[in-house]
Amino acid sequence: MHILLNYQQVLLEIQSSLLCSGFGPYQPSNYNFPKVKGRQFRKEWYLKFPWLEYSPSKDSVFCFYCRALPSASCDKAFVTNDFKSWKKMNEYSNNHSKSVGHKESLTKYAGSVISKIDSNHSKVVKENREYIKCLLETILYCAYQGIPIRGHRENEDSENIGNFLELMKLRAKDNNILIQKSFRYVTGTYTNEFINLMAAFVTKNTIKAIQSAGIYSLLIDETQDLARHEQVSFIIRYVDSNLSPHEDFIGFFRTDRTDGESLTNLIKVVLVACHGCTIIQIFSKSKNTIMELGDVKVLALTLVVHV
Repeated sequence: MHILLNYQQVLLEIQSSLLCSGFGPYQPSNYNFPKVKGRQFRKEWYLKFPWLEYSPSKDSVFCFYCRALPSASCDKAFVTNDFKSWKKMNEYSNNHSKSVGHKESLTKYAGSVISKIDSNHSKVVKENREYIKCLLETILYCAYQGIPIRGHRENEDSENIGNFLELMKLRAKDNNILIQKSFRYVTGTYTNEFINLMAAFVTKNTIKAIQSAGIYSLLIDETQDLARHEQVSFIIRYVDSNLSPHEDFIGFFRTDRTDGESLTNLIKVVLVACHGCTIIQIFSKSKNTIMELGDVKVLALTLVVHV
């Protein structure tokens, strides 16, 4: 009895697997259905009863779902009894479609398919996350090393497609996730977006550490870029809870003028953008332009007094 139960369970699993793999009712249409007493099977019944399957060897019909995933209350006429009463086909088929046993078999089939879909979806999601992780690790490595990411030419004919893609190709040699997938999300638009997200994450953690310190100093310096725009660099110095000093770069910020008032207004804007850093927390400011140093000090002190 135990062996029989195991056999039935294995058979049920095989049938369920076949169903989930896309196998359906056998419905031959280009077949000369035999005529008995003036009546024969009509292929139009396939459309009316999609669960129907025809056996040419027995000239009989069965319910595909009830045979594959039977229930205790299945209608034997469409499971084991070789139904071939064509005169009563519509009546019996309609009754079978409404029967409890048929609905139970359909429920089993739906559950098997949904389970298969959920399992496959989870597998795809896991693989995609692993791929994105490999992608971000590669970008982060290039950023940490301070090496260019993009190549001069990145087409198939290029001998060197840039540090980022060349490193991805190298990692693919011993990384199953990268071997199985063609490279996606590797264009300049995506890499820039990933880098911006990383920068935002680093900036957020830096600002959180500065706020925890409670007091900090600000270093600014300006220089012209290739477009002759004035870019002001912001560096914040602070001491953490372990009394370890830090100097963290916040970013470059463009200004139209470099006089004391303009720089002071820029400081206010940048600090407000730093989610809670205030003027009153600043311990000192320094700037390497000696001619305007006095101007900055006077205006900064005025700001502190009025905060």
